[in-house]
Amino acid sequence: GSSCFWQAPSQTCMMVTASTPMTCGAVTDSALCLVSTPQDGSSCFWHPHTLTCLMVTAATPTTCAVVTSAAACDIALPQDGSTCYWHPTLELCKDYAPPPPFPPQ
Repeated sequence: GSSCFWQAPSQTCMMVTASTPMTCGAVTDSALCLVSTPQDGSSCFWHPHTLTCLMVTAATPTTCAVVTSAAACDIALPQDGSTCYWHPTLELCKDYAPPPPFPPQ
């Protein structure tokens, strides 16, 4: 009497349980996000900057560096959880690192 769904990344038929999320976005815990197998069949990754569980799509970059356009760079949420920005001089999509702490006065 159980219902099942196809989990595309792992190519398996999974049983729907009370804890099976409908989508990655329904998962609010970082640890659960990485192991979630939502009913829409997608893979999930945790993005620490936005604190959200996101769906991996064909368009999801692995890192900022693989993004090749300024428009895509500014909205990119790569799977490694970094924040991207476009560097106009280098024409590269860079990983935004927090500024170094100010030296003590």
